[in-house]
Amino acid sequence: MPLYLVSYDIAESNSEDYQPLWDLLKVRHAQRLLNSLWIVPEAGFDSEKRLQEAIRPLMQEGDGLLIVKIVPGEARWNHLRLSESHLRQLFQRS
Repeated sequence: MPLYLVSYDIAESNSEDYQPLWDLLKVRHAQRLLNSLWIVPEAGFDSEKRLQEAIRPLMQEGDGLLIVKIVPGEARWNHLRLSESHLRQLFQRS
């Protein structure tokens, strides 16, 4: 199962408008790594394009979005919001 990193820049002054985005990520079993960085298991998305198609309508016109497919074994991290053991479990499932 692929894992994707989703990162965004949003209009912080309107952050309450983004609850549908966060709800979508949570229902897809995404885990927050940093304030605007999530790790998303495939969970029904077969490509970065499909994930973008689901997320983009929940964002505003000028917001930035980056989606990257993670290659297990080639990622490194430090001091994330998700525990080390939980993140390793996600990588083992991919």
